[in-house]
Order: sequence, then structure tokens, then C-alpha cells
Amino acid sequence: MRSVPFFKPSIGEEEISRVSEVLKSGWLTRGSLTEEFEARCKEFLGANGCIALSSATAGLHLSLLALGVGEGDEVITTALTHVATVQAILYVGARPVFADIDPVTMNISPSDVLSKISPKTKVILPVHFAGHPCEMDELEEIASSHGIYIVEDAAHAFGASYKGKMIGGKGFSSITVFSFYPNKPITTGEGGLVCGGEDIIDKIRLLSHHGVVYPIKERRWMYSAVELGYKYNFTDIQAAIGLAQLSKAKDLHAKRERWFKLYNELFKDNEALIRPEPRGYVYSSYYIYPLRLNLDALKCSRDEFAIALEEEGVGVSIHYSPPVHLHPYYRVKLGVGEGSLPTTERVSESELTLPLYPEMSDEEFYFVVDRVLKLVNRWKR
Repeated sequence: MRSVPFFKPSIGEEEISRVSEVLKSGWLTRGSLTEEFEARCKEFLGANGCIALSSATAGLHLSLLALGVGEGDEVITTALTHVATVQAILYVGARPVFADIDPVTMNISPSDVLSKISPKTKVILPVHFAGHPCEMDELEEIASSHGIYIVEDAAHAFGASYKGKMIGGKGFSSITVFSFYPNKPITTGEGGLVCGGEDIIDKIRLLSHHGVVYPIKERRWMYSAVELGYKYNFTDIQAAIGLAQLSKAKDLHAKRERWFKLYNELFKDNEALIRPEPRGYVYSSYYIYPLRLNLDALKCSRDEFAIALEEEGVGVSIHYSPPVHLHPYYRVKLGVGEGSLPTTERVSESELTLPLYPEMSDEEFYFVVDRVLKLVNRWKR
């Protein structure tokens, strides 16, 4: 073996067969199969309501709109995330306010969230980093006591749970948004899912398809535009893939969990490696394996290590470098510079994401471990 990719999608004959059936049916866009997929997701997650959309970014955007977030409002979130999280806030004209993170879970810190609340705060937008749920009890208490909403960015966390309750299920935040991008816990190629109360879901459904209603369902050429809407709808092609993925979601999850825990076992006694440590009261989606380097124990930077690992044939990624507030556009737009989020910045400089995917073979896994330990031995102090 000479190389291992960062990720391989778990697509099999069932997905191919279901997509083929849709293509042959003559109905490719949103239809009955999408409705079935939404119903299955609602059942799987124990949600109040669900709507599938073109992406998680679309879901975040419409969720904020549905809650009436706009000019003059503030949304507290993390900078250790994809820029899409923050873009959704800017789309509605609100201002992102960054809170620092917990150094162990890499999730947003409730205590720092509390310190950032102002009279303008309308939403807390936590990101379940790497599929490890945030401290939802503390965040819910903060939101409730200040009369503000929570919108969960659960792009990483389909299948995860917190204290026995599914992320996206009943009894949690106002809205939860999942992603079905190819490397997520389940995929539909592209796509996202919003979970929330039926009133919120109905509002998002209206906004997701041009803001139009159909007074006579059977006559689709008769419609009325009642809102300024968007083209964010899901398709039956995506739903076909999603239904197949849902049928094996628990198996895919178990395979990810196996590799995650085996990495942790094999790296546990190495002072140069800081392993991710899920809290005992959560069940992670095991979306990625976010290893951190103890740079005090190594004679190299994270980037040098990552580049060398790629040269050894291991596909890697970084989650996320730089953090959002240090990207050129956001430095200028938000005026937040280096040193404002010390833990976020320190974690961002040391994180290295290793390959982890359900169909990973033993040979591929041990190839990765061997190359990581080889480089640690090369650069250890």
C-alpha cells in the first residue's frame, strides 16, 4: 500500500439502484420520495418536524430568517467552524459575535457565551465540533434566562446524542441543522436537514421554494408569491441516496466509532499526541478524528507535520485553520484580530484530522497509524 485517502464515501448497490429507479420514474426534483425521506429522518431522530434542503448552509440561512433575525441583531457562535456557519449570519444582516472554546471538546464554551451576551443578542449558534455534542444543558439555561433562541449547527453530528437524547430530537433547541455532504455521517451527495417545531418547519418550507403557496395542490401552475423566498429545495434523487443511507446509518456509525476508539487506544501513551476525548454523557457521531499535536514535544509545526504526512501517502485535513475570525474577509468585515480567542487559536494551530471512514480497511488504518508514529519519532524533542 502506498497511500490512504482522507475519505471514501460509503456508496453501494442499494444507493445506485434507488437513484436508477428515480431516474426512470421521470420525476427528479422534490416529490414523494423527499417527503418519505423527511418522515424517516423525523422518526430516526425523534424530531418534532423535518425539512430537507439543498445544503446545511441553506438550512442555517432560512432558520435565522424564520426566527426573524436581521439587521441590528447579534448571533453568538464559534470561530472554530467552516466559514458557512458565519456566512449564514451575515446573509440575514446580523453580526457574528465569537465565543472561545473548550480546549478538550473544541466546542463553544458556555461561560464565554455568557460573557458575550448583550441586549442585541438574539441567537446562540453552537457547532457540534467533530460530532461531539456541545454542553446543551448549560447553553439552554443561558438562552432561557435571556430570552434568546438556539440554532444548532449539527452539520457534523447526525446520529449523535446528549445525555440520552438525540441531537435534533424533541426537547432541545429551537432549530437543529444537519449536513449530508459526502463525508458526513450519512450523505445525499449534497443536502441538509432542518429539525424544529412544525410552525418553524412550515415557515422554512415556504422560504425554501420561492416563497410561494399553491392554493390548489393539483394545479401546480396556479400559485401565489407571499414571501421573498429562495431556491433551496431538496430533490428525489438526493432522497433516494438518503433513504439507502438511513437504512444503514447505525452500521456506518458503529464502523466510525471503531476506528475512532482504535486510534485513541494506539495513541494513548504518546506525549506528542493529544487525543480527542468524548465526554461520558455524550454519544458522538464520530464524524472525524481530530488529533492535536503537542507542539511543545515536537520540533516541527502542525503544517510541517501535515505536509510530511501527505508525502508519506496519508490524506489529511485541518478543522479549521485559520479559524473564521482570522480569514482575510472576516478580519476586515468584523474587525476581530489575533489574540481575541486564545484557546480557539491555539487549537487551530495544532489540530490535524486523520482519515476516518466506515469502509476503511485494517491495512489502510494501520498504514495511517504507522506513518503518524514514524513522523512523531522523527520530530520528537
